Amino acid sequence: MVDSESGEGQTLSTTEEREKKIESLVMQWGKDRGILENSTPFGQLQKTLEESVELLEAVLHEDVLDIEDAIGDIWVTLVMVRGCGCESLGKPPCCEPDDALADMTSAALARNIIQRLPAMFHEALVPGEDIDELWDCCKQIELYLQAICWKWNLNYLEAKYAAYEQIKDRKGYLRPDGVFVKEA
Repeated sequence: MVDSESGEGQTLSTTEEREKKIESLVMQWGKDRGILENSTPFGQLQKTLEESVELLEAVLHEDVLDIEDAIGDIWVTLVMVRGCGCESLGKPPCCEPDDALADMTSAALARNIIQRLPAMFHEALVPGEDIDELWDCCKQIELYLQAICWKWNLNYLEAKYAAYEQIKDRKGYLRPDGVFVKEA
């Protein structure tokens, strides 16, 4: 993988370094566009829901490119959830899906992501609630995404980089009132 931000053709050597790099780039992207400052975990979970429905549709249509796109987009929304007031959650550990997830169909995994979201919405809306529930849901969604990647012979880290490549040049800013102003 070439480090597209530096443009120097520098190769990032380990998966861990690449994970840290892509998360940092996405966090900076969110900061630059006012998302981290002006959005909320609830607002970003709404985006997670939209992207999760797109993932389910892509799985049902067996569209591998759209599956990879939706997986990367969901991951971006989870990073934004952590950046919008939940930064104490940190980053979920990267781990392999267990046998139970390996036995599930991709459609069942995508539906499970959608089913996890109501609990996440509740945790994001009720200040002072146990943030661990939100964190556990984020971790579980990441495991579902990894399992779907495995089933479709996709690389989860590459899906993250592909998502960043798509969004990095988008122009605009999220105002404090929640309206996103697109720039030409």
